[in-house]
Amino acid sequence: MGNFGARLGWLALCSIPISLGVGRFWHIYVARGDGVPYPYRTIALTVTDALVGLTCAGWLAWRWRSRPRPAMARGTGFILLALALLTVAAGASIVSAYDRRLALGVTAELAVLVIFFLAASELVVVFPRRWLLTGIAVAVVGQSLLAGWQAVAQTTVPAGKLFNGWAAELTSHDQGASIVMLPIVGRWLRSYGSFPHPNILGGFLALSLAVLAVHMDVRVRRLRAVALAVGFGALLLAFSRAAWLAVMLGAVTVLLVGPGRWRVMPSIRSRLAVAGAVAALTLVALVRGLSLGSLVEQNSIDTRAFYNSVASQVIGRGIAVGAGNLVVAQRHLLGAEAAGSEPAHNVFIIALAELGAIGLVAWLAIMGSLLFAAWLRRAEPGTRAGPLAAVAALTPLLLLDHYLWTQSAGRVLVVWALALLTASEGTRHQDDIRLEIRVTPARITTGEANA
Repeated sequence: MGNFGARLGWLALCSIPISLGVGRFWHIYVARGDGVPYPYRTIALTVTDALVGLTCAGWLAWRWRSRPRPAMARGTGFILLALALLTVAAGASIVSAYDRRLALGVTAELAVLVIFFLAASELVVVFPRRWLLTGIAVAVVGQSLLAGWQAVAQTTVPAGKLFNGWAAELTSHDQGASIVMLPIVGRWLRSYGSFPHPNILGGFLALSLAVLAVHMDVRVRRLRAVALAVGFGALLLAFSRAAWLAVMLGAVTVLLVGPGRWRVMPSIRSRLAVAGAVAALTLVALVRGLSLGSLVEQNSIDTRAFYNSVASQVIGRGIAVGAGNLVVAQRHLLGAEAAGSEPAHNVFIIALAELGAIGLVAWLAIMGSLLFAAWLRRAEPGTRAGPLAAVAALTPLLLLDHYLWTQSAGRVLVVWALALLTASEGTRHQDDIRLEIRVTPARITTGEANA
């Protein structure tokens, strides 16, 4: 039962990257709020939630029957405590939340995610990374191909109806955040992949590419290289400035802090690929920067400023442990017309409004625990890059958008990324050791022949 549970949990964990792109969900509770999108006021179950539950259940069955607990990377316990503090903050907000059922739902999910973080951290130590990296690479390539099709066709067909249950697909003729204005081209539909928003596609790709960059496995190096290349291209097509910044900071961190990532690149082609990626990102960012004066871009900037000001009014009410779900709270306090239908585009501001000061402290503790974990691993180059890459990639995503907190799949994505990025890169399964034993003599023989 124990071994079966471990394998079941591992299989579920490896499948999560693919499931994150399935946006359909089954309602448990929907709060009142005409005009407010369902994800902001719903307790629901998704395919990803089921896989998280299977991961936890399989891990618990395995731990019940297994040998002593496997050693995790240094500092992992501090990250776990920070996540637990966030769960406590969510639980405390139930007392003063304007919709206690929504607050209870978030608290329950966070409690499960604390267990999920511990489960994923231990399973990564026990099993070889090959299948995990394969699952991530397949998800990235699939989303990238879909994003490329959407860029060519300038429509979200068929992802909107198929994966998210939309009534109609979007095109470049629609209005809102899905459109950018490009020089010469004019109106351009941002790529969605199978996600409900381009920014979510960008965040998923940024964090997935960070995991692929930190963890290496010789058996999936070609698939990994393809995923990194096409994933970066899809990231550009999402036109998410937060995701661009996240992948840029994450890449710089991995190259500078990782154990000789830049120095051991096998050929000049690898270095040219990195230089080309930087040039492409700079060019696309410059193109979008030139359109900041357009009506579409100005509307986006004004909308962000408006929702930040609405959240500040909720914070100004001085509710000690927070007002609960921000969209619901701001409509109760300010009225539907004055409050709008979205939360602020900053997770730290949302945490202060929803959970009070303890919620903000919890998020800062998560970031601080990552830095502390990296410091504890300062003598272990193979393990310190992950926590620092997590800080670099998550910071812009948390500061410039909200989906990593306001949506269930976003919360899973954060904890999933934390578990994988803080896992030891040096963890080796017996299959990895056997492969190394087979490869090393061959390299020695080749070297002697060349000599």
